[in-house]
Amino acid sequence: MKIALLCRNLHTAGGYVVGINFVRSLAKVAPEHQFMIIAPVDAGYEKVNLPKGSDVYLYRGGSSRVKQWNFDRYEAPKVIDKFKPDIVFALGTFGGLFSNSYKQAVLVDRPQLFYPSKHFKKETLRFKFEEAFLKIYFRRFLKYTQLVFCQTPVARDRFHRVFEYDLGSIKIMPNAVSELVYAARSEISRPGVFSSDYFNMFFLTKFYAHKNLEVLIDVFRKYRDKLVNVRCIITIEAQQHPNAEKFLKNIQKFNLQKYIVNVGPLKQNEIAEYFYNSDVLFFPTLLESFSGTYLEAMHFGVPILTSDLDFARYICGDAALYFNPWQPADIADKILKLKNNPDLKNELIQNGANRRKTFVKTWEQVTTDAIKELEILGS
Repeated sequence: MKIALLCRNLHTAGGYVVGINFVRSLAKVAPEHQFMIIAPVDAGYEKVNLPKGSDVYLYRGGSSRVKQWNFDRYEAPKVIDKFKPDIVFALGTFGGLFSNSYKQAVLVDRPQLFYPSKHFKKETLRFKFEEAFLKIYFRRFLKYTQLVFCQTPVARDRFHRVFEYDLGSIKIMPNAVSELVYAARSEISRPGVFSSDYFNMFFLTKFYAHKNLEVLIDVFRKYRDKLVNVRCIITIEAQQHPNAEKFLKNIQKFNLQKYIVNVGPLKQNEIAEYFYNSDVLFFPTLLESFSGTYLEAMHFGVPILTSDLDFARYICGDAALYFNPWQPADIADKILKLKNNPDLKNELIQNGANRRKTFVKTWEQVTTDAIKELEILGS
């Protein structure tokens, strides 16, 4: 079978993790198939060993919306037509064809499509406009799509309700933890930012509006006297979002450097040492499809303090202490509850170790299951 994999927009963050690991698994789990990978340049896709007869076509248009649109509408279809696939599989929500020429599948990893606007109301006006347009675009694209993958049952059910798409044609394709973050505790050093004088919260993220980073300013401004010796370590840079620079300046403006410490983006091989030296994963996110960060925290034996929302409860279950992400008072109370209760912390760690076993899949297993669904579609 010949499969065109559309990964043009999978070059950063969670989308890249899915795209590159899926592609890396193909030579081992699907050597009998041929693939045309449409992928971004300088992201490593062209270096992956692929099944015989497969190839990579590199998109070089960068982040320009106009260039992306033109590529998806005009250039990519020509590449696909030349390859003559049996199936076109868009791994990153967008980029599929407005055509019945091929059977099509899509992995929906953009929760903005099926969550209400309150979950991303902190976004820029431009972003909100683009999201409204993309939702119209995607609804039209679905008319030509026979198979949809969602990353969790929660996402599947929300997607089904919003788009009224056949529930039987929505399959689950979960995330997996990258092996690059695994490391034994004996191999780990202690980064200088950590101190035993503090309750160290670790917030591993890029700056996206839905990650709710600004709530940290509200929490520590209002409750700094209660949150004595509490510190949150974050991993962002000013260029990641129009609001990121303002957020970093507000840390200085309100004299919160003691409480919010930014170490900048981490490399994959640095993540383990930050998890192992943290007292808790702090994750006040408002919107996720499937965050592998939760599973990483469970793997490293770190309790989870996160938003009381359906996507978080599905993954974390009894391995997390939950708060209302829109209420700084509740967040502060839950931080103190975990800080002052070692037994609760140990309970969450043990629950996480047990719960992670129900989610453990390698990327090869994830890819194998997805390929089987594509084979059924193509038969």
